[in-house]
Amino acid sequence: MDPPLSEGDLVLGIDLGTTTVKICVINAVSKEIVLEKARKTNADISTADLAASYANAEAVKDVVGFSEQDVRKIWTTVNGLLAGVDDSLTGKIKAIGLCGQQHGVMFWNQASCDEEIEDLHKDIPVGCSISSLITWQDQRCSREFLDSLPQAEPKQVVATGYGSASIFWLAKNAPDHLNGYDRAGTVMDFFATILARGRSMISPQNAETWGFFDRFEMSWNWDRLKESAFPIDLLPAISGQGCFLFVGHLRATARRNGEDVHLERSWHGITRRSVYVGVAYGDLQTSFIATVQNDDDAVLNFSTSSQVSFIRTRTDLPIPSSCDVRTYFGRMPDGVESHAGRELIVAPSLNGGNVLTFFVQNLKEWVESIGGTVNEEDIWPRVIALANEKNWAESNDPTVKPTLYGERFDANLRATVGNLSLVNADLGGLAFDHLPS
Repeated sequence: MDPPLSEGDLVLGIDLGTTTVKICVINAVSKEIVLEKARKTNADISTADLAASYANAEAVKDVVGFSEQDVRKIWTTVNGLLAGVDDSLTGKIKAIGLCGQQHGVMFWNQASCDEEIEDLHKDIPVGCSISSLITWQDQRCSREFLDSLPQAEPKQVVATGYGSASIFWLAKNAPDHLNGYDRAGTVMDFFATILARGRSMISPQNAETWGFFDRFEMSWNWDRLKESAFPIDLLPAISGQGCFLFVGHLRATARRNGEDVHLERSWHGITRRSVYVGVAYGDLQTSFIATVQNDDDAVLNFSTSSQVSFIRTRTDLPIPSSCDVRTYFGRMPDGVESHAGRELIVAPSLNGGNVLTFFVQNLKEWVESIGGTVNEEDIWPRVIALANEKNWAESNDPTVKPTLYGERFDANLRATVGNLSLVNADLGGLAFDHLPS
């Protein structure tokens, strides 16, 4: 069921990206953008801290390739963005929608979160039992480990960084990491749950990116998972396919000493009662639906990673093995059925803005290794300016194939630099091929 919104009502969108949190406020009827803000989370957990957290797991020899983020820092970033928005604007918000990075998984204990999280303005309390977020970039699952997993139905690829693979890995190699938790979800699912004190729920879009989800039956592969000693009690319920299904209303109560008490204070000016909190969707599908105009359009999305996507309008269309088929929206917000029941064909890449970030960070380290000093914030505009001075149409610059993170279809793929000569080995030429044309 879609929330009853009218002219003058506003909708808050929160995008929990891999690098950045973005918020957007739009008019519920006209779709006019009223406000946009973004901020880096700086939530990545260092290798040293990861090694310390897995120190008691005998099966974990090292944490090279692990990718985890501090969920508390992501929540603090959201609060920081909203704190700068005037109450005269937030007071008109009647619905909150969430999307964000797919594939990743985190864990929490629902009762402890209900008891500990009261003032949404504040950081998540230490007493709230939550894990870090294992992101889609995580490389802990080897090919050998993935091949040992049961076959998902319908037949589908389950790669390292997928939620189900990460849970399988923890259950086998670090089972103590799951102790005390009774819920699993994406970071967006967790945020929706604490905002609404609602039931733990995941959209089909996000469930599918975990693997072991049947998009035709809208169900987890329960039998396959049970047979493989998967901790199925952690799995969230599957929501429907509507374009704005909601978990509940912005929490108006808190749990104190086993009893519910009413909260009077708003959340950054957003009135607690009657504000809908939507089920979280994938950032791929939400960016696509916000961009596409016609059924035959294709969309290039370039963020931390990158994808080319289009709507599958023919069931007989052959799908390359390097492409994914993804669940889309079941119904458009205005009831128009032009996209109903369609699927997205996605050519995903693990490489995008993350490669450019790596390039800039390496430049900083190179300068420091020879005794220099430079701020990363100063490198970005200079590198981009040097690259933009190059002729994009005709260039004899080095050819950079920046597949540093490999690809789903070839995890061993590496980056290469070609056409390097005595006259073109300059920073602008190297930066040029890192930038999207």
